[in-house]
Amino acid sequence: MKPSILIIYYSQTGQLRSILDSIFSLQHNQCDIDLLEIKPTKPFPFPWTSETFFDCMPESVLQIEEDIEPIVYSEKKYDLIVLGYQPWFLSPSIPFNSFLKSKYASILKNQNVLTVIGSRNMWLNAQEKTKESLRNLGANLVGNLVFIDRNPNLVSILTIIRWTFKGQKEATKNMPEAGVQKKDIEEANRFGSLILDAITTNDFSNLHQT
Repeated sequence: MKPSILIIYYSQTGQLRSILDSIFSLQHNQCDIDLLEIKPTKPFPFPWTSETFFDCMPESVLQIEEDIEPIVYSEKKYDLIVLGYQPWFLSPSIPFNSFLKSKYASILKNQNVLTVIGSRNMWLNAQEKTKESLRNLGANLVGNLVFIDRNPNLVSILTIIRWTFKGQKEATKNMPEAGVQKKDIEEANRFGSLILDAITTNDFSNLHQT
């Protein structure tokens, strides 16, 4: 029987969805994958305005949840659940945190869970908060894959501001592309076989940050 994987994610810009698609791009014939998107009842805008962006800071930091649309699961038993998210203000994004605090997160109980993060270089605090939520839910966190913007810190600050408020991810004459580099997204497919091997052998020791 093929391994069965459930992916639950929130991707405001589409970058994290691209990462998740790439990870399993070579494994579609080797496993069954169900993909479910977390959708806030009240969607967050993109690009952001400064008002809406900073208005989200308290709720993000304090991990205050908002309503999300219903999530309908298959009746199948999954060998692994993959959770994809981004940090907002050094915390899990509001939609992802809202999922973790919703009734839909009960599916994580007694399940092997792999987290996948797409972010700048400041993700550790968000992951610590996520780990605490997963412990409270009775999930078994088996690994974490992190994909970051590898540009120097000052450069990445400038490009993420441009992307966040102007919606411009593409490189300009003086500044590189914002976000996780295309090469790293394309090469994320190297993890697909490692994940399937981990499921088959029940050894997840290789699934940590990139």
